[in-house]
Amino acid sequence: MGGAPPLKVGGSYPRYRNFLKEGYAPGTLFGATLPGPCSARPAGATYMCLNPGDVPFDSNRDGNPDTEAEALSYLSTVRGMSNLDPIRYDEDGNGDFLDHFLGKPYPDWNTTFGSNVSLGRSWRFNALFEYRGGNFTVTNLTDAFRNSHPTIGTNTITAAQVEAVITNPASTAAQRLEAAKIWWSKLKALSPYDGLNQNEDGSFIRLREVGVTYSAPTGLAAKLGAREATFSLTGRNLFLKTNYTGVDPETNAVGRDTGGGTDGNYLEAVDAFGWPLARRIAFSIRLGY
Repeated sequence: MGGAPPLKVGGSYPRYRNFLKEGYAPGTLFGATLPGPCSARPAGATYMCLNPGDVPFDSNRDGNPDTEAEALSYLSTVRGMSNLDPIRYDEDGNGDFLDHFLGKPYPDWNTTFGSNVSLGRSWRFNALFEYRGGNFTVTNLTDAFRNSHPTIGTNTITAAQVEAVITNPASTAAQRLEAAKIWWSKLKALSPYDGLNQNEDGSFIRLREVGVTYSAPTGLAAKLGAREATFSLTGRNLFLKTNYTGVDPETNAVGRDTGGGTDGNYLEAVDAFGWPLARRIAFSIRLGY
């Protein structure tokens, strides 16, 4: 890019975190992240980190993470979910909380493997699998909305359970703190925390196609008024193995287009309110005359 500044995909929409940035794969994801343990912070670095007993939350807005005791004191009173935004931190000190590397949307490995087997002269069997994996990150934006949007979200089981504990006057401060830890570490993802806790490993193995074909003997074909007859039963996308928790690691917010542009070409691996790849079963008869 010749030293040009990063180019964001999706224009000003903050929840698409794909960028064209020099030195990174096209469409690489950058966004917010929680501070990590101080034990993992490089020597000499000064950015925010968590000491043992700290939580990624700042109740008094003094710029330092709360201790569990401070968080317990804060949660001794019932709080709304809007009062529990976690801490973002600025690792490189440039004032941008949304420029942390979160992963890339293209797998290191994309492999297909399969087989074709003939049994006698009449039967043929085929199967085709596809594997994608290796540093393959999918933005699970659908569940980010479902987990934490204040009006159209918090409708997953986990999000509902967490909210029920935190807003329940009968719960204890300790119970609210444990629920808040789940909120901070697993659920909170949307603006102003775009890119936080919504990116997952999208690696998968999918059975693309499996089929069986029967070539009928000439006598049977003749009964159908044909010289030859072939019967095929095919299934597509029948099996998917993945640790991805969203709808489908292959769904995407937009389709590809021929007009170019950053959205059409580089908005990749964003699972946003799409349908999973449908399972399909087809039966066909081919007659030759």
